[in-house]
Amino acid sequence: MLAGKSKFTFGTAPGCDICVERRHVSHSHALLERRADRIQVTDLESKNGIVFQGRKRKQFEIGSGDAFSIDETVFYALNDEMRLSRPLVSEVLGPQRMAAIDDLLMEAVHGRHVFLRAEPGCDQERLGRAVHRMSLRRRHRFVIAQPGAHDSAPVPQLVANARNGTLLLRLDATGAKLDPAFVEALLSPDANVRAILCARSLKEAIDGVTETLASSAYRVEIPPVRERSGEIAAILEGWFIDRQSRLRFSDFTNENQAALRAYRWPENLEELREAADLLIQLAPHQSERQAAQEVNIPRSNVKRWLDARNLTLPLLREPAAKSSK
Repeated sequence: MLAGKSKFTFGTAPGCDICVERRHVSHSHALLERRADRIQVTDLESKNGIVFQGRKRKQFEIGSGDAFSIDETVFYALNDEMRLSRPLVSEVLGPQRMAAIDDLLMEAVHGRHVFLRAEPGCDQERLGRAVHRMSLRRRHRFVIAQPGAHDSAPVPQLVANARNGTLLLRLDATGAKLDPAFVEALLSPDANVRAILCARSLKEAIDGVTETLASSAYRVEIPPVRERSGEIAAILEGWFIDRQSRLRFSDFTNENQAALRAYRWPENLEELREAADLLIQLAPHQSERQAAQEVNIPRSNVKRWLDARNLTLPLLREPAAKSSK
């Protein structure tokens, strides 16, 4: 909200501090006032009122993760961490899944256990870190565990390490079943640990940590990249920009654009991100031999990578020097 101010008017009038063009919002709908780390909302005799926690209220307080609605429009209260993490959540879940994105932002603050149902490679750890960062646990540790990795099960020390913080469990990595004593320690109020479960299915999660924990967790579905062909261009372009490259998806030939969209990306977002780096390296070059020499990769590896994705050099419509970093 606007820095240095403690009171804000909310409505459709141009003079409001927060001007919202919505059909059911009144000219001067509400007054918002800072109350330490919370906001007091007061209805200014609006026509349609304000609904909070299921009923219309004249005055109430909201904090990070709360929401109120005016008719069919919902307004969310975001803290700085939620606002900064939203692009990452949108990238992982898919920008078209607006309701799922907003719901996860809210759940991140409120502290329920989370079940990330996804195939490996869908950036579960990046999303888990974002959930931790948005929550009130962010001053405590974020711990990652892979049950059964290196022939050893998680030990109670892991719970102690994550005390008051977050423990991300990669059940999808090994398919291991946790010791019931470990699960009991994880659920102990004394430990006060938030669990983030990563599994390919509900059955895998239940087998790993018991039905009590898996079924009670807030469930998030992360779609595999093969179901997101329409988003490939935007995802790659976002990563090109992050890497300060001038390369853009529209620079690729029509055939290469179609190939990038059609490829199934079996290792999902992690594979696609690695591809973004290699595409930036290969973009300036006209042949496999030239690319291999310039980027110090064996020509056979370059050819194998391109052939697997049905890509051909030159990748771009015009000389890559205009589009590369």
